[in-house]
Amino acid sequence: MDISIVQVSLPRVQPHHFFEVNVPDERNVKILKKLCVVANDVIKDGSGIGFTSPFTDPASEDSQLFKFFSSVAEDPQKILLVALHPKTGQPRASLTLQHNTANPRGEAKRHRCELTTFFVDPKSQSKGLGCLMLSHAESVARDISPQITFITLDARSTQKKALSCYFRSGYKQWGEMPNYATTADGSVHSGHFLHKRIRNQKLRLATNFTKYLTKPAVNIFWDPLFPEVDPSKETIVFVHGFPDTAKTWSGMSEHFKNSGFNVLVPNLPGYSPVWQESLSDSMQPYSIQALEEELFLYIIRNTNEAVHLVGHDWGAVISQQFSINHPTKLLSLTTLAIPFNLFSNTVKFNPTQLISSSYMIPFQLPHPLPEMALINHGGIERLFKMWSPTWNERERSDYAASVKDKLANRSAITAALHYYRSNVGLASTIMRFFVILLTPILPFLKLSIFSSLLKFIPETILSALLLHELKLSNVNKDLRPKILQLGGATDGCVQIEMFKLLKNDSDANYMIIENAGHWLHLEQPDKVHRVVEAHITRFSTKRKKKN
Repeated sequence: MDISIVQVSLPRVQPHHFFEVNVPDERNVKILKKLCVVANDVIKDGSGIGFTSPFTDPASEDSQLFKFFSSVAEDPQKILLVALHPKTGQPRASLTLQHNTANPRGEAKRHRCELTTFFVDPKSQSKGLGCLMLSHAESVARDISPQITFITLDARSTQKKALSCYFRSGYKQWGEMPNYATTADGSVHSGHFLHKRIRNQKLRLATNFTKYLTKPAVNIFWDPLFPEVDPSKETIVFVHGFPDTAKTWSGMSEHFKNSGFNVLVPNLPGYSPVWQESLSDSMQPYSIQALEEELFLYIIRNTNEAVHLVGHDWGAVISQQFSINHPTKLLSLTTLAIPFNLFSNTVKFNPTQLISSSYMIPFQLPHPLPEMALINHGGIERLFKMWSPTWNERERSDYAASVKDKLANRSAITAALHYYRSNVGLASTIMRFFVILLTPILPFLKLSIFSSLLKFIPETILSALLLHELKLSNVNKDLRPKILQLGGATDGCVQIEMFKLLKNDSDANYMIIENAGHWLHLEQPDKVHRVVEAHITRFSTKRKKKN
């Protein structure tokens, strides 16, 4: 990249008149003034850097912004790095490294640098400049002292581009905090805390927990909840659905861990304490696009390599969207209970599936009616019984009770229902209700006639009436053979005909698991484990190399 990175510093002005006053470097002062103008553009763009509103005259030496950057440049324990365009001399990006090597008693902080006030000019974003700045900052940090082992930083959840840059550069998350920052519009956002080891020196670990953190501390900070991903092994990410928790993957994750894979099992947004505390009242984080983006950020913060993805129910839907948006991040995809093309095939070929999915209708009712029905009036137990009728009754009841216990608080169950409220919508609800009204005469209607009538409706309208449509044809052609779709033969949520319709698609690879319903991986664990492992092994590059 055609850019030069310089360190901007000013001599520290002594506070007493009888000391000699150093004269600031005029070149650095000019850079600071230009930097203030760019920083002001970043503030206008909504990226922050600690100020909620822009300045009228940012380059003035009397402005708060100029005084801020001057204080950073004067501080001997801070290093201000600025990326300059070599021809124009205009700043394009900046960050600050703060260290504590001068404090002999600062044993903890001597091992780390804190990276702050990092921003890239809005006109220069998405061009690799951020990652270049981070790489240069790490080199500078290593030169400060041989004791510095970690770089730490934090960012609010809305800074998606910055977080993506951090994760691509190898930074890993160690904690999250709700109510972390307030933006100019008054909205409150959660924050992410990240770190990166820049030397292989091993440090003593200490742990510390607070109710705000989802993961305990690294170094003197926090020890990650998940172990470091072993780069010699491939990684499998398991994504759960509804009504369920990450516990649904206990057996399968243990199986694959013993088979030599890294295993990552996240809680979906809304199912962890932090999400319940900060976001359960807002439906925005639960759109398919937002959920898929959260999954992408989760994966790249744990590993830079492509992964095997396994999703069940809503986890399958989110994983399907992931496969469309990020095909290069996948070695393989396995979906359980939810096939591709579900909603268009429902309308065109099997409208009675709308009756099976009519449970979504009451979920559109306002809080707290659906929540009360699920938690206080046996709703969760009924869903398990309807969707997995052939599951051993005792096992089914015990598991349903454990799920109900996890979702029993108001925030958890409301967040879970927001998945339907955000992605189904009123039009789809009305259509399902219409089909239910037709139920008495459906046996007398020829399906071909009904489907022919629906074909007169433009596909764009059908898509609007249904859930966010996920078509296999939208997946990268090279990835399609690496997708396995599993369905339970007795599933009461998604009719088995929806999987059989996949035979019309030459790219579709699917299998029906007999004597299993919606929770097929729990009802027939041995068979599902074998099938999934065979599929993953088929597209596993590292295991093939070992063999």
